[in-house]
Amino acid sequence: MNWKACQRHLAKMRWKKRGHNRIEVPPVPKPVKVLFENFIPKAPNLVGVGIGPMVIGVVDRWGTATEMPKTSPFKCPFNFIDKLEKRGYKVLGRGAYSTILGKEGSSRVIKVSRSLDDWIDYVQWGAANGYAGNFVPRVYSWKRHERSMKDKHTEWCGTNDWSVAVVERMRDTCSDQKHDMSLLYNLYYPASSGNTMAALYMDDLCPGSYQFFSELHKNHFSSDIGGKNMMVRADGSFCVTDPTCGHIKTEKKRFRTGDFSPSVLRIANDNFRIDKQVEPIPYRHKGLRNWIRKWL
Repeated sequence: MNWKACQRHLAKMRWKKRGHNRIEVPPVPKPVKVLFENFIPKAPNLVGVGIGPMVIGVVDRWGTATEMPKTSPFKCPFNFIDKLEKRGYKVLGRGAYSTILGKEGSSRVIKVSRSLDDWIDYVQWGAANGYAGNFVPRVYSWKRHERSMKDKHTEWCGTNDWSVAVVERMRDTCSDQKHDMSLLYNLYYPASSGNTMAALYMDDLCPGSYQFFSELHKNHFSSDIGGKNMMVRADGSFCVTDPTCGHIKTEKKRFRTGDFSPSVLRIANDNFRIDKQVEPIPYRHKGLRNWIRKWL
């Protein structure tokens, strides 16, 4: 036996001495699915309510319940509305273009325009002519967003953008015949057709309303005047919230309070209270979340 064979023999003897001569067949491993079954989190059971884990339930412009892919709330208006509802906001109204959400006790609401019409052009026109806070709603902030992908809304609104605005809150619509201001809707069409008595009754009921409606028609902002777009504030004053449904004209992406009208600065303590009209100092927001927290 040469030296190499001797070393091999000694190694084999040491191997047997250590107990390796009893070779056992290892057990068959369990399937991976069984091994990790208790460690993988299960998705919530959404099949029972008709919603999958990657979609959300929404209501489209026709009031039909449907589904939308779940994505970033800043890339889709329906996902933005869904996030607001999860944070405690309630849907106060819904139209063909926009959804209004708010919280109980707040004097402001969030207007999410699922597709853009010329409502912001109407607000700009009203602010430039001194109607903001009177016949035109006061808008505190407005920001345009773009969808992450093109969809069917581009076909009928002419743009793929959507927007979020903070607007003053109204108390009720004029569709209720118990409100005195509901008569303005019935007097508007006769007055616009040249009925002098209807125009006089409008000014008696709400001073300046006939001139305002005439200017609306002249500037092509009267395409969607209706009972739900004519509202009253908590103090009883009349306001035309959204009388138009044309194509948006402005190309800007952001408006703040100072871009529309002066705001009221309120200074108060235990001894006195002062209300003064001042021009607000522009405030630079870091993001949409901070923007919502500031105004609401």
